[in-house]
Amino acid sequence: TLFETGAKGTTVELMSAGTLASKLTGVDLGTIQELKVSGPMNTNDFEVIKQMTLLTKVDLSEATMEENKLPNYAFSCFANDVEQLMAYLIEVILPEGITEIGDGAFSYLYQLEKVNIPTSVERIGSEAFAHCHRFSSLDVSLLTNLKSIGRNAFGGCRSVSSTMQFPNTLERIGQSAFSGTNVTSVDFSNTALNGVESYAFSDCAITGDLSFPATLTHIGNGAFDAATPSSIKLKSSNMVSLGGTDVFKAAKGTTCT
Repeated sequence: TLFETGAKGTTVELMSAGTLASKLTGVDLGTIQELKVSGPMNTNDFEVIKQMTLLTKVDLSEATMEENKLPNYAFSCFANDVEQLMAYLIEVILPEGITEIGDGAFSYLYQLEKVNIPTSVERIGSEAFAHCHRFSSLDVSLLTNLKSIGRNAFGGCRSVSSTMQFPNTLERIGQSAFSGTNVTSVDFSNTALNGVESYAFSDCAITGDLSFPATLTHIGNGAFDAATPSSIKLKSSNMVSLGGTDVFKAAKGTTCT
């Protein structure tokens, strides 16, 4: 069956990318609340999905993406300066095998609670989950191929777990990546991290040990401006450069070693 709609939602099987609109000809997109798409997809298909204004759940577990990438702004209208957002979207199931979540893919989806990030993902783009206030299904330690977290990727996600452990593949954390979240504990010690960019954990009240790997070369200004760690451990054989005087602004020399 290439198209089916009923009590369990709407199911569409695509034979080629960019054909979702033609499969749904005559269907009132504004009435679809749950959607499952299988087969190849591209950015044109996601523009159709964004017209489903009552959508609460999208299942892409059997879909494939061009270049194995969830497109930039796949579910977000913010890039197009459109006021109308997918105001009811709660859950998205992504397919295994994608290696990148595009810039702004889920940004400003205020009701979004759950997205499975496949273990195949190597890069999470800039602002990918920015301002998803309810998003809480995040355990980056399970992303065993993750290399890069982009600028403001989880900025403003107030429901993100307070304890963060990162996989040993991680090389870079972008500017403001976790700014304004509730992170209070982080562990970088087993990563391949070479850089933590400016304000990466700004306004995060991190305590305990801050332990960095031997691969680290740079920490940007304000990266840990609200942290009050008990110790800061650097294992690098060469000097680690700091991007300014406020990297550890709140840390106190009398209590931090």
